[in-house]
Amino acid sequence: MGKVVAASDSLDKEKTLQELWRHRFDWARDAERISAFVKRAIREGDFLMAYDAAREAVEEHRLEDVWLRQQMALALAQLGSTARAQAILKSLLKLEPANRETLGLLGRTYKDEWHADRANTRSRDSALEWYQRAFAIAEIVVNDFPGEIE
Repeated sequence: MGKVVAASDSLDKEKTLQELWRHRFDWARDAERISAFVKRAIREGDFLMAYDAAREAVEEHRLEDVWLRQQMALALAQLGSTARAQAILKSLLKLEPANRETLGLLGRTYKDEWHADRANTRSRDSALEWYQRAFAIAEIVVNDFPGEIE
């Protein structure tokens, strides 16, 4: 009989990500547990594992979670696959055009392209544009804070 993995087990320092992954069928349909696993994988620098876990949750288990898709894109960007990361992020923007995290991650992917090729001013300009859009949204949220002193 397979042991059901508790949410706290996915953060257990005694178990490796690989050990947890081997038993993922016990917890892979639970959004909280998969999120904890993906967060840990990214924190530990195992971007391929983070991508695989988030992709499996989104595509195979049909977990409709914006954060998991953002983490898929982040993991891909960390692995150097900026075009694939951008495709995921742009599809998210169709659903939530004012999501600051998505906009910021998209800016980051273009910044990565620019860092790889400083002559690529198109990527530099795109990075600035996406970051500006993200910061503009953040400014609106700050300005709309209840009880704000003018």
